[in-house]
Amino acid sequence: MTEQDVINLFVSALRQSYEACDPRRVDDWNLIAQRAGIPEELAHRAVAQLRAEKSVWVPFGTLFKLTDAGYKKYFCEPDKVEVPMVVDLDFLKYPQRFHELCRDLMSAEYPRFQSFDGSGGDEGIDGYEPESATLFQFHFPKRGLRKEKLKKYLEQAKRHPISRWVLVTSQDPTVPLSRWLDSVKPEYKFEIQVWGPATVYRLIGKHRDIATRYFAPGGQPIPSAINVHTQTAGQIVNVVGPTVIKATRPSVKRAPIPGTVGADPYMKGELKNLVDRLAEFRSWSPRKGSSPKSIYPVIYKNYLRDKGCAVNDTPQSGFVEAKKYFQEKIDNTTLGRINKAKGQPNY
Repeated sequence: MTEQDVINLFVSALRQSYEACDPRRVDDWNLIAQRAGIPEELAHRAVAQLRAEKSVWVPFGTLFKLTDAGYKKYFCEPDKVEVPMVVDLDFLKYPQRFHELCRDLMSAEYPRFQSFDGSGGDEGIDGYEPESATLFQFHFPKRGLRKEKLKKYLEQAKRHPISRWVLVTSQDPTVPLSRWLDSVKPEYKFEIQVWGPATVYRLIGKHRDIATRYFAPGGQPIPSAINVHTQTAGQIVNVVGPTVIKATRPSVKRAPIPGTVGADPYMKGELKNLVDRLAEFRSWSPRKGSSPKSIYPVIYKNYLRDKGCAVNDTPQSGFVEAKKYFQEKIDNTTLGRINKAKGQPNY
């Protein structure tokens, strides 16, 4: 069963509720998935796609209803499939989003691919394909690939009984870095490969449903950009380097990623309160106060650097760790230390 099969099953189950015009009736997608024997991970991805394209409305967590747009898409215009015009890896913006894209691409490419949650330490394994004993490492560098980072990944890979190690990355290695990689290959018992942006774009062209899920539809193709409507997978693989892929940033607000802090109002609010408190404490001065507005960009930038994702893109499994992160920052400010000495709470 493919992800599209699951989507079709979900919307078919919701059609009866929609046509009954009963505003109180909703369906539990978990129960639908269980009755049909759909794997939980596949069901999660299908629901995430339906939510992203606004085909379903999820009012109570696991309960959802078919929207007007969803009914029109799947029952009035079944042959019309929206495909993004321009695909740009830089649009993903955060390492976590690139990780999720690679996870979905590998899951579509390899039926037995297993992904791993790195919130508790992934031990150098972002994904594993058992048939070829291949370990995948996903890497989204902001300032180019670094030898130190690759060396760390390779040393982690040595701990595992694998036949091949594949680095999937958004940037091509430099010539000196490629030479270094060639020089260290004899030190490892497994094959070493680097899949740069050309390979990622080839997989995106092959699995266009995934492209639809990650890249905004519409927009005008511009010179040097990949047009998914007209490019074949074989053509896309010839594109080298992310610098040739350009796209205008959409002005719409991005929906929260399912399974992240941003998708949970309580968690999102808790972290926002801690960010506000940290900005307030950092702007405090015993002589005169200053506006905390200029502090916020620094706080968010530091969190992105330290955790590898934006605050709202933090996995829900990492919520407690994120709270502790901001609490320690607050306690370490001047005002935080003063309050602690007086026995007064900081948050």
